[in-house]
Amino acid sequence: MGEGLKHLTCRLLHIEEPARWVSPVGDIVSSRRRVDLSAVLTKDNPGEPLSCTARHAGTRHVAAFNETTSFNERVAAVGQDINGAAFWVWDGPGGGAFSTNILVADGDLLSINAAGTNWSGVFATGDYGPDGWTTWDRPSGSGYPLPNNRPFALAGAWDGAQVDPNAGNGWFYIGSGINAIVGHGARGPARVLYLGLNDNNPLNGDANKKFTVLVNVRRRPLRNVGPAII
Repeated sequence: MGEGLKHLTCRLLHIEEPARWVSPVGDIVSSRRRVDLSAVLTKDNPGEPLSCTARHAGTRHVAAFNETTSFNERVAAVGQDINGAAFWVWDGPGGGAFSTNILVADGDLLSINAAGTNWSGVFATGDYGPDGWTTWDRPSGSGYPLPNNRPFALAGAWDGAQVDPNAGNGWFYIGSGINAIVGHGARGPARVLYLGLNDNNPLNGDANKKFTVLVNVRRRPLRNVGPAII
């Protein structure tokens, strides 16, 4: 904006008591706030839009000119990056879905990696990894948060662990790991990450066998003010 104003010349009648001619354009705002052409625009000094309207002396037609910038960006500054936050997920007493207390915002990069073994509590079955029962495409029963994904796999949810699809928890498959840009849409700019299992009874397995889950969140960089950190 400053570079454009340096080459802008105008002469306007500034209406105040007493009326006076003012020049250059920076003096237009002399009664309010002077424009500093040498200042650098930053997040702490965002500047102000400047516009002027004049009329041709003969025709009285309006001649408008302006130096303005319009900016609209949805922001959710929810904290610093998360680096390797560790959690344990299991099927058995004390297990099941839980909150990580990590807020993840629209545009953040969410990376989750998991290892280890669980046992589902299903009679005559063996241990399995975070990908669940890999020989099954989907569970055969009801009450699973992800009815179209492998049973007993590591899964995630937002703002709660209700299995009801109308609850809006947005359950998603994790398995051995994911690496994705988060988009919550109309649900809000930031939501709390939950971890759990694609299981209709996550309390009947072996609590001594657990998945180790590492969560990383890289905050979305804001185009004009840097990383979204508070």
